[in-house]
Amino acid sequence: MENIISLEDIGGPGFNVALSREQTLELRAQHIPKSCKLHFEKSPMKVVRAIGQYVYDDSGTEYLDCVNCVAHVGHCNPNVIEAAKTSMLKMGNISVGMTDAASEYVAKLKATFPPEIDTFLFVSSGSEANDVAIQLARLHTGGYDVVSVERAFHGGLSVTNNVSPKQFTSGEKCPDWVHVVSCPDLYRGIYRETDITAVEKYCKNAREVMERAVQKEKRKLACFISEPIITVAGVIVPPSKWMNSIYKDIRSFGGVAIADEAQSGLGRCGTSMWSFQMHDNLVPDIITIGKPLGNGHPMACVATRSSIASKLSNDTLGIYACDLVSAAIGLAVLSTVRSLSLQMNARTVGEFLREGIRALGHQHQNIGQVRGTGLMIGVEIVHSQKSRKPAPRIADKICYKLLEHFVIVANDGIHKNVLIITPPMCFTWENAHRVTVALDKVLQEIESITVDDDDDELTQPFVDSNRLLLSMNDIVNTSSEVSSNDDTNVLHNDFFLPPNTSGFLDDADEDGGYYTSNSFTCMD
Repeated sequence: MENIISLEDIGGPGFNVALSREQTLELRAQHIPKSCKLHFEKSPMKVVRAIGQYVYDDSGTEYLDCVNCVAHVGHCNPNVIEAAKTSMLKMGNISVGMTDAASEYVAKLKATFPPEIDTFLFVSSGSEANDVAIQLARLHTGGYDVVSVERAFHGGLSVTNNVSPKQFTSGEKCPDWVHVVSCPDLYRGIYRETDITAVEKYCKNAREVMERAVQKEKRKLACFISEPIITVAGVIVPPSKWMNSIYKDIRSFGGVAIADEAQSGLGRCGTSMWSFQMHDNLVPDIITIGKPLGNGHPMACVATRSSIASKLSNDTLGIYACDLVSAAIGLAVLSTVRSLSLQMNARTVGEFLREGIRALGHQHQNIGQVRGTGLMIGVEIVHSQKSRKPAPRIADKICYKLLEHFVIVANDGIHKNVLIITPPMCFTWENAHRVTVALDKVLQEIESITVDDDDDELTQPFVDSNRLLLSMNDIVNTSSEVSSNDDTNVLHNDFFLPPNTSGFLDDADEDGGYYTSNSFTCMD
């Protein structure tokens, strides 16, 4: 096979020579399974660096990253890099003894949770955190079965894959110990917003699923697991009444409630530090947090009550300790979220972006429901607003066309027709405006062509002489109304800037600022 490329051909294992795009693709084809798909599979980007909310390809072209929620406080955040470097130079990952940094980090993390959540177990990923959470639930309750939500995804490990109904749509069989309740989607679900009793019906559905498992099938429930914002299903924000009802029901059947905060935590929802806190008086028994905790560093966490954690064998507790490097990075992430008021930024910038996209719906019939909270946004792409018929090929076309405008978004949901926007938290007002402008242009472009989707053509736009696309003046007027506490940075006009700054930084400066194209975020 003469086309095979070997490491020797490009300099051996320690090579520093940049590969051509063709060499990179060839090596990937040789050694990485096809199931590990790339974003933009038809014409994948070759990314060479990233900073803040921007990524750069091998030609030096800059793209606005609207999907990477793992880089929570921005790609290559200087505070996080410095924390990692300093701690690695000091002692690295030591598995014996204790460190001040780990104790300080746990104390500061605990302060963000309700008082009853007082014990923390550290792992490497959100999947692993959910796996440990289910293990804890089973040990604590003596039950085995898990209740999960239709369309949800909780990870790729054996157990977490089994409790992810999204996987069942691709041919995997639902185990008999997993019981699936309907997703409370008031736009596309079995009960919709036009039915005033829809939420009550979803509550009843969940209760009946549990009753059938316990009373008819004689199963013993261990837990209910759900994201407080159901992300992969299309950024579905469940009604608080439904969340509280299902927590009450699972506990009445002897189980515990697990909140999967892998994608929605650390202020991303805008209204609170953790998305379960959006729901009235809701306190999970176990909370899982993913890699945003370390801005992409492989660290994650299971937060729970000591009475639940105590069920683990004393011989295994040591493997869940927080090492110095992870603690230092975690502290840097928490500090950055607070010092830059990134939770408030998520709330205000996210609301501005949602309203901007909703305004486009007056011009473009392919925009269905625009939903979410903070910097978690889902945009239904439909054939028409009246029919609500999912338009996955149009959504895919939009993603590729936005890439031509140097904006990266994803599409997901059960029909692959929902644009998902979950950018780094340093996303600015100007970035939000840029996305709205680009989306408007893309929709105008594709409305002039036919996108075949199950033999149904793209619906032509209706004419509205009053263009509702928000301008930069609208951004300034909106942002001028936003205020913050004296001890936090202020949102200034159209950019998210620290006080008394102007101009641009060419690189990370001694105060931790970094250049982000047309604006910059100061890392104090």
